[in-house]
Amino acid sequence: MRFPTAAEAAAAAAAAPSGYRFLSSSSSSTSAAMNSSSSSSSPDAAGETATEGSGVPTGDRKDRDLQEEINSEEDDEIEDPEQVDIRLRAQLAAAREVAKGLEESNAELKDKLLRCLAEQENARVASARDYAISGFAKALLDVGDSLTHARQQLQQQLEKQQQQQQQQQQQPQQQGLDQLKQFVDGISLTDNLFHKTLERFGVEQYDPMGEKFDPALHEALFEMDGPSDKKGKVAQVVQRGYRIKDRILRAAKVGVVKP
Repeated sequence: MRFPTAAEAAAAAAAAPSGYRFLSSSSSSTSAAMNSSSSSSSPDAAGETATEGSGVPTGDRKDRDLQEEINSEEDDEIEDPEQVDIRLRAQLAAAREVAKGLEESNAELKDKLLRCLAEQENARVASARDYAISGFAKALLDVGDSLTHARQQLQQQLEKQQQQQQQQQQQPQQQGLDQLKQFVDGISLTDNLFHKTLERFGVEQYDPMGEKFDPALHEALFEMDGPSDKKGKVAQVVQRGYRIKDRILRAAKVGVVKP
């Protein structure tokens, strides 16, 4: 659309009949702009007015509604005092049951601990009693060795003289042989009584002949030749060993077949 210029408007006004008055271009432009502005802004204004008057919450109303909702939730969270009392009583009863169970468990554990301590003390006393004579018994082993050695020597001498007497048929020597035999029997009886006394106190003699060599049980004095199936085994016992209960009091002295 083209608006008339100022000159054209003036010419038109001069040529127009009386009674007609034309606005200037500036006035027309201003009016058009105002009308355009009014038409463009009127929907927003109408909308705002409609919003305020249609019951739709504004900003303040929304804040009030939100606060009321929060207050309502807080009111819902507040429990009835009677319900609170019932719940607390139930929790207290449960806690008492737990405490009772813990007390019983504690008493049971305490009883077990005392029993274990008593058993440990009894075992210590028994061990001390069982092994208290270890030193004394070990010192007596030399006496036992002497008795055993004397019995063996006298037994060999008695057997030798008996063989000679049988070969020579000498009657006068019978009295001497009888006396020697009585002496050997006495030594043998003493030796047996000695070892039985040791056994009564838990000290036992062991003979490792034919056993596989064990440094914890045997003391190897020498090695010797022997069959292949005897390699590493005890072939000769020089001195028997002794143990007290499950402990080695003295290792046996042996000769071992070469491996």
